[in-house]
Amino acid sequence: MIRLWLAVLAVMTIGCDDHKILSGQWFSEEPMPLYYFQNDGQVTSPVYVELTLGHYGKDVVGIVRYYNKAVQLPGNLRQCDGAQVPQECSCNEVMGDYHIKKQRFRFYLDPFCADSGGDLVEMVLVDDDTLRWTVPAQDGQSPEQVYFERVLEEKALTKSHKLCAACQ
Repeated sequence: MIRLWLAVLAVMTIGCDDHKILSGQWFSEEPMPLYYFQNDGQVTSPVYVELTLGHYGKDVVGIVRYYNKAVQLPGNLRQCDGAQVPQECSCNEVMGDYHIKKQRFRFYLDPFCADSGGDLVEMVLVDDDTLRWTVPAQDGQSPEQVYFERVLEEKALTKSHKLCAACQ
């Protein structure tokens, strides 16, 4: 009976991990293609994207921040370079879903805080610590692949990581 109970607990633990696999902090390995941010014509420098996510079942919530540099400070906080996209929009909330069988994470991204609902972003989990976003092609260009690497596990996130606060 004890063996059966231990087996059930082991299976439940494994199953729970699949429902929390996106929790943590992710950072784009390369800057985003500039054409993605060209709606207002003001973005002329590289834009790195940071996702801090909480994953609960099929629901994923969190925040997204934008940076012009990939400089990392102690505690895995990014250098606040004051060049978010746009400056008055320091971060956006993330509300999305995760499809376990397809390993697909979907959410709407509105980097200009235009209250337009944003563009649908669809990322694929490549492995436990890598997400891939195929940025849609524009004006005859080929779509670009942007990879996000997990830089912090959920248990390492602090209150500062989870706050959507303006650069100071």
